[in-house]
Amino acid sequence: MLLKCATVALLMACATPVAGASVEWSGARHGATLPAQVSQNVMFAQLSVRGATLRFLVDTGASTSVLDSDTAARLELKPSDSQSMATSGAAVAAGHLDALELTAPGVAIRGVPFVVTSLAQMSVHFGRQVDGILGYDFFAPLAVTFDFASHELRLNDASVEPTATGFACLPLQIRARQPYASATIIGEDGARVAGHFMVDTGASGTLQLEGGVATNPALHGAAGVRRDLGHGVGGDFGFVWVPVAAVRVGPYELRRPKVARLDDTRSDRGDGLLGGAILRRFTLVVSYSRRLMCLRPNAEIAREFTTDLAGLTPIWPGPDLRPLTVGSVAPESPAARAGLRPGDVIESIGSRPGGSIDVDELAQLLRAPGALYEVRVRRGQSLMELHLELPAAEAPGLR
Repeated sequence: MLLKCATVALLMACATPVAGASVEWSGARHGATLPAQVSQNVMFAQLSVRGATLRFLVDTGASTSVLDSDTAARLELKPSDSQSMATSGAAVAAGHLDALELTAPGVAIRGVPFVVTSLAQMSVHFGRQVDGILGYDFFAPLAVTFDFASHELRLNDASVEPTATGFACLPLQIRARQPYASATIIGEDGARVAGHFMVDTGASGTLQLEGGVATNPALHGAAGVRRDLGHGVGGDFGFVWVPVAAVRVGPYELRRPKVARLDDTRSDRGDGLLGGAILRRFTLVVSYSRRLMCLRPNAEIAREFTTDLAGLTPIWPGPDLRPLTVGSVAPESPAARAGLRPGDVIESIGSRPGGSIDVDELAQLLRAPGALYEVRVRRGQSLMELHLELPAAEAPGLR
């Protein structure tokens, strides 16, 4: 699975303090609805900067907003001197723009500061251009609704009461410009471990454990059952899957979530993060000014949590984000046994041409228990036919 538990949470203090962003509404309703794309459990929305329509990842886990350096150059925006920024993958170099104006039908958001750094690796892993990330300064003056089921991002003035029929609201804490909410993890033996987790709509995974919760013996966190690799803005990072029975968020209990513990856990992120694989099962409202997160279940609430069964990470590395290519292969995985190697260009999977398969369709193919695929790959100048067989079930403890 792509970006299995990656967070693009930007844990840095390099942004120069500026006055808060301001919002101007074109109508009397003080609200705007933006069409959105949902891919790999995260949401993208389009807003305009300097007349250019850009695609942004909408990311509560980002302590600042980010603009891709190539996009900034195309718009002739010149960032300030380079600084260091810590991400989920590594430290990266970044410049700074004091304030930009973002516009969409019905709304203009002015004075949003941006960090400028390369988001090329994010685009490569999503197979689509990612021009930027909307972080804390975007959310602060708004009440923002993520309607994953309707593929809509709804913006309202922060003064608007974010509650409505069917929503359960939980208190939010804002730490280092990131939102945290309480959740309880229920171990396989029924043990309950409560924690405060970053609410991270920019992470495609389910639940990521860090700090003291990551090694809590009640969750068997020290052992885990399967190693894997995630991807963030700054690069790759390792983690291990940890079996748990459920996670409870407010009144909602979600069974058998896929829980990951990072190899390099960090106490500055609290007890971990709640990612998009959980959050997309709800219509989610976040209001930083009111310190509230409100949830209403959608049709995804009872859907089984699944994960990649192949051990294959795809990338779209070309300048036009083509072709579909093998980025990495987990050792001793079905992909490794099939003979796939990093750098292989996937010409077809079964009857599907590789060029017609996007990241979400590929994820579905690679999560089908017991599936058998004839995979045609180009390796250098050679064409090869490989046989990829997925296991009939997930590893013990993750089912």
